Amino acid sequence: MKLIVFLVFILVFAGQSSAQIIIEEDVVTDTVDLFSPQVESTQPSNANMALAIALPGLGHYYLDRPVSAFSYMAVDIISLVGLIYSYGQSRNLAASAAAYAGTNAGASASVRDESYWRNVGNFMDSKEYNNVMKLNRSPGDMYVDPAMWWRWADESFQGEFNELRESSRRFQVASSFFLGALVLNRIVSFVDARTSGRRENRPPLSSISIKPDYTSANDAYGLKVGVDF
Repeated sequence: MKLIVFLVFILVFAGQSSAQIIIEEDVVTDTVDLFSPQVESTQPSNANMALAIALPGLGHYYLDRPVSAFSYMAVDIISLVGLIYSYGQSRNLAASAAAYAGTNAGASASVRDESYWRNVGNFMDSKEYNNVMKLNRSPGDMYVDPAMWWRWADESFQGEFNELRESSRRFQVASSFFLGALVLNRIVSFVDARTSGRRENRPPLSSISIKPDYTSANDAYGLKVGVDF
């Protein structure tokens, strides 16, 4: 009888031990799945794309293509310098033309209306312009303020004024060209870097990681989210 009771006790204890081992194994398995060492994104992040657009060539440098990176950066620098220079020259020539008209025709150099300076270049004086407006039945476009009147002493002065304005327009067109080059360079660099990165299956410049946090108080574990650059 004692032998039977002892055997039953052994079987019950063994069953409880087996159940406990299974539960612990499940807990360990769940813990590994939940607190994986690092979960990283394999797709290019929006931050990477923004950096590639802001500085053409950055993506190519990361892909170990220094020649392409230098080319895109060089185009961007040249376009930026050209934009700043041409825009500044356009403004300086426009101001010089206005000052020239003020000195040689009595025009108001402080006027910023483009149509006013176009009329100064097309008509010898404000009286001729006002007469044309009367014939066109456009009295509202006449210059009635004496401060707006002008009169060229000679056509050569008027021609010099128009040449200054034409030079200003050419630099303005050049500034628009350089601005378009900056935009186009960014688009081409972005598409090229993105295509090359996918073809070479390279990871992004930055990654998002989720790691367990063992520093929480009261033995309560948490998650720590980090961004690596």
